[in-house]
Amino acid sequence: MTVKSSFKYQHLFFHFGVFAGPSEEGAPLVCLNGGIMADTGSEAPDYIFTCQDRYPPYAAFGGMRCLLFVRNEAHRQLYHERLFKLREHLKQIQSVTGPLLDIELPEPLYMPCDLTPALRAQALSKTEITAFQQQISDPLVINDHVLGGIYLNQLSPMIAKLVGQFYDLLSACDISNTARLLDYEKHARSALKWHDKASYVTLMQNSTAGDQLPLHVPTALLSSRDLQGMSWARLLEIVQQQTGLEDATEFFVKSAMDAAGEVNTIVNKDNFAGKIDELTNELAIKVNEMGRAQDEVTLLVQPRIERSNNKDMLPASVGLTYQIYDADNIELIVVAGHVYDDAEHKTFIGSYLSDELTRNVLDQVSEEKMIALLRLFAGQGYRGPINLDAVKNSQGQYIFIYDCNPRLGGSFPGLIVMHALRRAGLRAETLLNIGYRGRFVYPDLKAKLMELKGMGLLYTQTQQRGVYLVPSFVRPNSFDPVLINMEQEEMQEIIGSDLFGSLSDTDQQDLKGVYW
Repeated sequence: MTVKSSFKYQHLFFHFGVFAGPSEEGAPLVCLNGGIMADTGSEAPDYIFTCQDRYPPYAAFGGMRCLLFVRNEAHRQLYHERLFKLREHLKQIQSVTGPLLDIELPEPLYMPCDLTPALRAQALSKTEITAFQQQISDPLVINDHVLGGIYLNQLSPMIAKLVGQFYDLLSACDISNTARLLDYEKHARSALKWHDKASYVTLMQNSTAGDQLPLHVPTALLSSRDLQGMSWARLLEIVQQQTGLEDATEFFVKSAMDAAGEVNTIVNKDNFAGKIDELTNELAIKVNEMGRAQDEVTLLVQPRIERSNNKDMLPASVGLTYQIYDADNIELIVVAGHVYDDAEHKTFIGSYLSDELTRNVLDQVSEEKMIALLRLFAGQGYRGPINLDAVKNSQGQYIFIYDCNPRLGGSFPGLIVMHALRRAGLRAETLLNIGYRGRFVYPDLKAKLMELKGMGLLYTQTQQRGVYLVPSFVRPNSFDPVLINMEQEEMQEIIGSDLFGSLSDTDQQDLKGVYW
């Protein structure tokens, strides 16, 4: 039997320890990070620092305090100054929108961290712990929530190591805890395994559940070594041997360990030689040079899915995220439509959330089949949030494409904003968040708010429909736009206009586009 916390967002995260009771004071501690990308070599180790910058405002929406890793005192001071500015921005927004959310932006807990190549030997700088020791002496910072275990949006061996060192520091200060550190380590290895798409393919190939599971695209596995001297006829032979598929004329080929959507190509008989050369070069740059593999990368080969013409305006690419407590305890977190910044749908930037989308996807996929699929992962020992992606084909069927994200995915920012609005008694039926990296810089926030309000496009206490700007921690004066309770056609029109670009610092805008 699973014991659940009184913390209202516990189901979103990895957590191994003892849950705090309902009377506990002080915020839960959450580490929102991208450790799995660093562990797989998709990103350099210092991605731990840059990725965490995206999340502190969203943690505040959920009543959480962030654990932020800092290089040194100067790094900590930079965060402190940005936090001060963020609080000013929240007050400015509230002065124009009217009272919406009672958001407190607590000072993060700053943990000293050394992410040099010596990380595996010792990740903590012993000379930078004075401020940390002062913070942990505060019972509102280190409360029963924190002593019972930290909450994580994703888990990897590197993050598990840092979590362990965090609790070691507490112990060194005579602060005992009930976090199950061995479970963090064990499930970190499990998450890393399922980050590899080939593990998902093998899981399905070994399953006898058959029609009890959702529809998956036929998929063959091959090694990057096999690309040397590969011919179109040989590729067809491999696919036929592994999947039985004989009539495909075009294939989508992607790396099993690439989470950014960059190492892939579409091949057919006519372009085969050139595309395989391009893919080989991409693998050398994006994979081997990042240290993911010395000489071999597993590739997935799938018949190209002809996507829906999207007449119903619902996103054709979706992610279904669940929390797996155990095989008999599986809970839906969210169904989210994917938003990209490129027409090829490679680079994910945000999510579209709506009750209609959730009903549409679950009715088509079948929640019973989803639970049967997730029980396969549970049977392999996986515990925590997990996201599986599907694409709607030209017949309107959702087909799963073996993209497994063993973590709470990029739907978190939009999801936590939607939950916060609803808990405050505000209307939030549909929501589209355009990124969560502070892509828009508004030097004069008040002017931007008044512009939106004058156009009738600002989400306010009296008009609960329009744009809400979330202050970003990523860089000074940056914001994440969220479109709430708007018709999809209107959202599309706004996205296609210069609404977000006006009054912005265009020299700092790095959004290429918005596609869904």
